[in-house]
Amino acid sequence: MTTAEEFKEKGNEHFKRQEFALAVDAYNRAIELNPEECAFWLNRSNAYRQQGRWDLAEADAQQALTLSPGNAKALYGSAMCLKKLDRLPDALLRCQDGMNLHPENKAFRQLHREVLAALVRTQARDPPTAASSRSSSVDSEASEGSPKKPVRALLEEELPSQELCQLAMTGEAEKMVALLQSGAEVNWKRPKDGNTALHLAAEMGHLEAVQLLLECRADPEIHNHFALSPFALAQHDSAVEKLLAQVTRPLGERRYAMQL
Repeated sequence: MTTAEEFKEKGNEHFKRQEFALAVDAYNRAIELNPEECAFWLNRSNAYRQQGRWDLAEADAQQALTLSPGNAKALYGSAMCLKKLDRLPDALLRCQDGMNLHPENKAFRQLHREVLAALVRTQARDPPTAASSRSSSVDSEASEGSPKKPVRALLEEELPSQELCQLAMTGEAEKMVALLQSGAEVNWKRPKDGNTALHLAAEMGHLEAVQLLLECRADPEIHNHFALSPFALAQHDSAVEKLLAQVTRPLGERRYAMQL
């Protein structure tokens, strides 16, 4: 009689040959015989990932976490699947759990950055309708179909601050100086996404513009509507990121999204 472990080994052989459907079948049999073994769920999750079946892969990773709370492979697999499923707040929380439980594992930090970048990309497409919450998509099904909150119109006195943001994106520091001297608000937040000039200059990698804004008392720990700081938007290991690291509180990975 074939044992659960033997089915797992058969699945592994199929996986190595990129026969992912056959691998899933073998892992199915292993799970049927021993559903309490975390490794079987992880292996099937990995096979599902290779097939692009992200919902099934995430469910298996979640089951592995139930059997082995804090398991690094399960946390990482779940985070990756959640990212692929565009459940970005959930993915971010998984990454944060992984970084807290496994601080030596650089893969969590890298995936954390990727999820943050994906969140940033949603800003222009999907303006937020409510304040960020650590409980990810709070009853997202109930909110589906509800109208989005319209972005408010700019006041006339805000126009210089809006122009400051535009110049920060292009790194035109000299023109920014003139606007700041004429009364543009250095910490003004764009209504559509909550980004300040410092967020935009940091994201685009304009070191001179970032230095200018900091000298003019731009707040380096201010957060946009997605709970992201300017540090979170700066390219990893860039001069901009290093500068912002010097002027933000030494809270490790919490520099990225301190409001989550």
